[in-house]
Parts: sequence; structure tokens; C-alpha cells
Amino acid sequence: MTTTHGSPAGYEFGTLRSRYQIKTLIDISSTGMISEFRDNIPLPFVDDLGNIINNAETWNISRNQQRNWETLVQCISIRAQPIMLKEPSSETVSVGSLGVGYKGKHKVWTMEFGFENADIFKDGADPVKLLTDQLDIIPVLTNLQETAKLTTSALATTGLKVNTLCYALGI
Repeated sequence: MTTTHGSPAGYEFGTLRSRYQIKTLIDISSTGMISEFRDNIPLPFVDDLGNIINNAETWNISRNQQRNWETLVQCISIRAQPIMLKEPSSETVSVGSLGVGYKGKHKVWTMEFGFENADIFKDGADPVKLLTDQLDIIPVLTNLQETAKLTTSALATTGLKVNTLCYALGI
């Protein structure tokens, strides 16, 4: 299912001219939890991912996952309005071959998005250079569902402890 971000109802997208993927060790789950804990809301209930929200702690975890997702979307949106092609999903994989600064099996979140504009993040021969630079050292919330012992509470796209990778995908 293709979802959108910031598009009016009924808007028809033109041709996608560029597609991108981000892989990260940071929990960017889109939970739909958009408000602070409120004790006047009847518990339990289920967030958009099916997580049971039954107290302030589970509420805050779900909210912080959503905050990370919102932060990432806002950073991507600095250059143009993205069309979300794949909501964030996670799987546990061996990360040694990914090129991150971590080893072993860890949970990796993947998302895909595109633009009606071509080469939006291209700089010289590198098709994701501007995105990589734009996301580097953006603060996020950690200690959610991550399995890697992260050395910083930020997206790290450069350096020894890279935790977030950007890819250009073919159309």
C-alpha cells in the first residue's frame, strides 16, 4: 500500500523520478501515537503497529518511536515533499555486510520514499550525498526497541559508528 505525507485528499501523483531507501539501527516505527500520555484516556488500547498500550511506559515508548519517525520524515522533507512508498518495517539481520559501525545480528528498520523530482539528493556522482549530509547527527530518542548498543542518540550517517544508511533505488 502506498501512503502519502502532506498531500491533500484526492491528489494524484505524477511520475516518480527518484526513489530512496533508508536503513537504520534506530527505532523509527510509525506507531500513530501523536500525543503525550493522558490519564483520562481509557486503557488498554492498541497503537497502529498492534502494540498494547496499557500504562504510561508503553504509551511513552510508542510515542517516542513515532517521534523518531516524524523527525526522519521532517528531515527528508527539507528538500521536497516525499511520497512514502513503504512504511518503516524492521527485521533482525547480520549487519556486518551493511557497512554500519556495528557487528552481529541487530534489528534494522527500512523505509522507502520517492519524489516527483529527479536526483533530489545528488551531489556530483553520489546520488545520496545531500541526504547523507542532511541526516548526519540529527538527534533522536533511543533505548526503544533497538538491539544495537548505540554510542550516540543521533542518526549517524558518517564516521566510525554509522547507524543509518541511505540508498538511491532505481525507478
